[in-house]
Amino acid sequence: MENPITLQKMRLRRALPFGAFNQTRQLQPMTIDIVPHIEKLLFQHDTLVVPNFGAFQSSPSAAHADAAGGQVAPPSRILVFNETLTSDDGILVQDVASTHNLPEHDARELIQKFIAETQDLLNKREIVTWSGIGRLYKNYVQKNTVSSRLHKF
Repeated sequence: MENPITLQKMRLRRALPFGAFNQTRQLQPMTIDIVPHIEKLLFQHDTLVVPNFGAFQSSPSAAHADAAGGQVAPPSRILVFNETLTSDDGILVQDVASTHNLPEHDARELIQKFIAETQDLLNKREIVTWSGIGRLYKNYVQKNTVSSRLHKF
């Protein structure tokens, strides 16, 4: 007759994924999408600094009517990207940390990783689309630029 403890370990090993019994497999890092945080904060702030990347600045645009085309555009906000403002104001880090119940240094690391990946794509001349914000790309003088056709800010 088999030892009940050995039989229980065998059942446990079959039920768990490979490596889980010995605790040798490392956990995958949590994936958090930073873009929705940026989009949300742009509704709440006129300027939002993305640390080590740049600042999004929004300014109001009045409603206007196109008499010839018969269209009326509601009031909106124009979004401009300023890559010279890179020092962390803490707004984005605090939002990510509080939303996902993380320490601020972990939230800062997640944002830095996200920005490093974005910069890598931009340096490869890729166009990066941030849903709800616009498209980011390097212009002809190698400056990060945002093209935002969205007027909901």
